[in-house]
Amino acid sequence: MLNITEVGQRIEQLANKIHAPARVMPTYGYSKNDGTPHIEVNGAVYYYLSLERDAKSMDRKTSDLDTLLYWAFDNITLSMASDYAAYNKDPKKDFWEVMFEHQLSLLEIINHEWKERREKEIAEI
Repeated sequence: MLNITEVGQRIEQLANKIHAPARVMPTYGYSKNDGTPHIEVNGAVYYYLSLERDAKSMDRKTSDLDTLLYWAFDNITLSMASDYAAYNKDPKKDFWEVMFEHQLSLLEIINHEWKERREKEIAEI
């Protein structure tokens, strides 16, 4: 089990691989209270939360580090892919197709299994 500092370091290492901007990164141990996801560690549990004006919009918990990292990078890469799709419009593809393709390419750089997991989730959508 990693502590909050170690979790943050691990996320930062992976984020560097895809050049993730600071604005899409979660916070560690505190909430900005603006909807930005944040991570907490309490005992043997990792929490992935989002608060906006003191209301929880996301509340996930796991004891598995890989699951926590997947949740974080699903969010990070989706934000990056949304920006990419907005700035790289393709008249032959809709926004969602461009966005999901780019998200999958970012996840592939970090972890092939996360890419496959996200592909399955997208197929269900």
